[in-house]
Amino acid sequence: VRDVGDLVILPGVVDAGARFGECPGLGPGSHSDCWEGFETGTKAAAAGGITTTIDLASLDAPLERANDVRGRAALAARSAAIDVALAIRLEADEARGGAPAEKMSAALAARAAE
Repeated sequence: VRDVGDLVILPGVVDAGARFGECPGLGPGSHSDCWEGFETGTKAAAAGGITTTIDLASLDAPLERANDVRGRAALAARSAAIDVALAIRLEADEARGGAPAEKMSAALAARAAE
């Protein structure tokens, strides 16, 4: 038991609607359409008591292929100061004659089992 006086200890908070942008080669203050990346965004979140974020894929750059998801997950793993989950949307791709959603689900499940 730890006496923390008048302070209140709460469990970590999950931010279920975070959006992190990465701007390769651009430093702070650069003018671009990029926004806060995993490193600074998750450090700021941690300072506010958030222990986990769910990164929502951008509508302008959706995670459409398994490699996109793997790349984004690797970037978060290298840069994030707290736990990050990725929110992705899986759809059948009838226009291309296939159903990559099922293939991606299978690929991600196989990767998770490794």
